[in-house]
Amino acid sequence: METYKQNIKTHTPEGWTVLRFEAPEDRPFYKVFATWRENDRWNVSSGAFDASEAFLDGEYVIWPQASGSTYKLHLDGESGYSFYQGLVMESISKKSSVHGVSMMEIALRDVPGLPNEVKAKV
Repeated sequence: METYKQNIKTHTPEGWTVLRFEAPEDRPFYKVFATWRENDRWNVSSGAFDASEAFLDGEYVIWPQASGSTYKLHLDGESGYSFYQGLVMESISKKSSVHGVSMMEIALRDVPGLPNEVKAKV
């Protein structure tokens, strides 16, 4: 079990946004659009159906994802992205809609299952 835990990747973005994806007749799925200032880097998490496993760690929200990776989200980083990264999100939204999937930016506090102690901080 220790080996498994050592292989789990933790991402600590400078900025982040929660994206809600929903296809007809499917339950919504939530992903983190993570951003870093250096080289305008960005990443989209594998996602989760809810935030019930999220927890606080000091000034961070730790949110495990479907792939087993975790996102360490600074409380002040929500909706932090550059103009270019915003265009990337817009492109993801357009590509999703072509496949019948709606995507929208939502606040972390609006993700179902978010524990109350986390909700109180975000």
